[in-house]
Amino acid sequence: MGTLAAIDLVLALITRAQQISVLVAQAQSEGRDLSAEEWSEVIKADDQARTALTDAIAKAKSEGR
Repeated sequence: MGTLAAIDLVLALITRAQQISVLVAQAQSEGRDLSAEEWSEVIKADDQARTALTDAIAKAKSEGR
């Protein structure tokens, strides 16, 4: 993985962590935890991102990057 790709990955991870933090903070401000449905959506999005990242890494490796 090249330097730019690694930086992009770190930025994407930070952005995602911030999005999850906002969801949790919103729920807490409403005096509740995240619902099972909300957690399911978080997990689904993370799984999709993981798949895309895994595919991108495999492609880069196959291209010798």
